[in-house]
Amino acid sequence: MPYRIKRAIERDGVEPDKAEETITRMDKRRANYYNYHAIEKWGVVTNYHLAIQNDFREWTRRLRSSSSLSIALISIIFTGDFQRGF
Repeated sequence: MPYRIKRAIERDGVEPDKAEETITRMDKRRANYYNYHAIEKWGVVTNYHLAIQNDFREWTRRLRSSSSLSIALISIIFTGDFQRGF
């Protein structure tokens, strides 16, 4: 949530004291819209082929210390082998 709050303040111009409330309200609106128009339910991971976190750059920065692990994880993510495991 801290990343989302920071992004809402910087990118969307949301006031810092209202940021978390605004994010929660928008999440509920998105979920309600999706659940009304789609057959699947909002937030169920099996509905997606690939999910990428918004803080992907931070995640990869942490993995750089172990480049072989980074390559293995990225390969698993993009080939779909994550369902079978390592």
